[in-house]
Amino acid sequence: ACTATSMGITVFVYVVTMTAGFLTFGMNCDAVILVNYSRKDTFVNMARLGVGLSIVASFPLMFSGLREAAIALLKQISHNAADWDAVLRQDVLSMCLLTLITSLALVMSDTGVVVGLVGAICGSTIIYIVPCSLYAASIQTYLTTRNLATIVLLRCLTVLGTMLAVGGCYSALFL
Repeated sequence: ACTATSMGITVFVYVVTMTAGFLTFGMNCDAVILVNYSRKDTFVNMARLGVGLSIVASFPLMFSGLREAAIALLKQISHNAADWDAVLRQDVLSMCLLTLITSLALVMSDTGVVVGLVGAICGSTIIYIVPCSLYAASIQTYLTTRNLATIVLLRCLTVLGTMLAVGGCYSALFL
């Protein structure tokens, strides 16, 4: 009951915020709502500062995950996985990833594209692909007729999630 109440409150806050933003700006609403407000608005500037601090504080955590995932991937495809345990290689990889991320940040001026891509990929992955894949893998050892039907349904939801991710990426990039 507590989780349902918390989720309900969160949904309500998001709906009120989205509705207020849309009613304020209509179809002229930017992907990052704070861009639409005046630079002289004190409360909006405090919100901008909070968002900026949040990004700066969370970047090391997200980058660490990216680097570790990249190292794990490189170990998988490398002929000699032990090479990627060397600190120098990891440092060079970190510098290359930081250079790539910084270059993309300098070139991309429309944050709406980035927000759209992240929303499409992460949203579909978190909602459809990962839970369905994990649940299907966990019940696959108990294959009964009922479980087989459930696994088929879960695979269909995984395909739906993949299609939604591709459609969301297409929408963010081309529409």
